[in-house]
Amino acid sequence: MTAAAITSPGVVPRVSLRVAMLPWSGAGKEDKDFRRILLRVLAVCALISLITPLLPTPKEDREHPEELPPHLAKLLLEREPIPPPPPAPKPERLPEQAVQAGANSRGAQTDTGQDTRRTPRKCTQEGVRRWTAGDEG
Repeated sequence: MTAAAITSPGVVPRVSLRVAMLPWSGAGKEDKDFRRILLRVLAVCALISLITPLLPTPKEDREHPEELPPHLAKLLLEREPIPPPPPAPKPERLPEQAVQAGANSRGAQTDTGQDTRRTPRKCTQEGVRRWTAGDEG
């Protein structure tokens, strides 16, 4: 390609002048800068964590405790007692007939020893057609 072809309008050069680099591929200078900054931050954090326990702490005087401010003391003294929760209601006893009826509805055996559970119906093609048509019969 000649110099005239590169400079003439409307002609695009076929050679790319950019460096082919993917966004996730590592760049040497960026990785070095990251490691340098990371090491400095870790060194500062380690230094702070080593110095902090050595700093003097103020001793608390427990012989003369601080007095409460008047408005806070007033709130504490005027606190209403919490009423006790109401007693839980005692469950009522159901009559024996209701207990037996409830047991029978769940499919238990009756006094005569008969099983009151429904037996499953057989699934036939005709039954499926009626069920999908909306006729439950």
